[in-house]
Amino acid sequence: MQWTKYMTAWELAKQVGAMPRNVDIKEFYRRITAMMLMTKHGIEGISTARDGTNQIRLHDPSVMIEPRWMQIKRPFFNVYPSIIDGLLKTSLTLPSMAIDGVLDKMPIAMLFRFQHPLQSGLVSFLAAYLKAENDDTKICLLVDSGRMTPEKILDFTVPTSDAAHSRLVMSLLPDQTLEDAVKLAQARIPEHYDKLTPQEEQACEDALRIFCGVALLCDDPRIVERVVLQRDAKKFALTGEKHLIERAERNGVVGWSVGAHVEVAPHYRRAHFGIRWTGEGRKIPKLVPIKGCIVHRELIGEVPTGYLGEYHDE
Repeated sequence: MQWTKYMTAWELAKQVGAMPRNVDIKEFYRRITAMMLMTKHGIEGISTARDGTNQIRLHDPSVMIEPRWMQIKRPFFNVYPSIIDGLLKTSLTLPSMAIDGVLDKMPIAMLFRFQHPLQSGLVSFLAAYLKAENDDTKICLLVDSGRMTPEKILDFTVPTSDAAHSRLVMSLLPDQTLEDAVKLAQARIPEHYDKLTPQEEQACEDALRIFCGVALLCDDPRIVERVVLQRDAKKFALTGEKHLIERAERNGVVGWSVGAHVEVAPHYRRAHFGIRWTGEGRKIPKLVPIKGCIVHRELIGEVPTGYLGEYHDE
């Protein structure tokens, strides 16, 4: 099963050839972090790096979050299509403290990925929460909304067709709703950051709703289940033995599935047009017609019989 990807700053630098050979992953983030600490400015709000200036890269929260995420073996949540609509209805009028109280049940940094990009353009997002010394909690989302932009990495200006990340950094404070926290974050955007487009704003909002929804459901084993090695999947489904989770973690698989067994009723998916990436390197978008189909056709055939007497399959 294919899942959407998330490209870190380190991976992007390697892909576009902006990384000197003598710089490894630790040195890459050390240099970026050192440059960031030399500045007096922080980051608080939704922002998008579009102009490629040094300041954009210096204030990038990914330099703090991505190394933490990789250090703890890249935890991930596979969010299945059957539950996405429900998660997108997570109310932002919830008190911020309702989310703050359940974050300890989740990894400090985690990747959320999907089988297909969402309608808002949301491809994937990296989420993290940071506990400050004054007990304040910050949530940071690095959102891949499929936007194309040039990036500047380690003072190397490199044009790239890969999606950059929009950022949402918000504080969870008492007597505030999540909606209040987002508005406060938006008000603190540095002047040198460009505003998000409406689509990017919607992708950030979708990411926040999904993150909060999963956080509130993370202790429900019917919806949020551990991911194990493929060879152990059937045995784990029958027994739930914890040593299979431990074996997966030793092999670098630290993940959860969200909504894998949420039942979806059979329905007809109407014909529509969709974008397919074609050409060398799949860089040319092409609009193509897609046929209508019955989703979960197999469930229609599983009709119970025998209630009206003997049944003979002719």
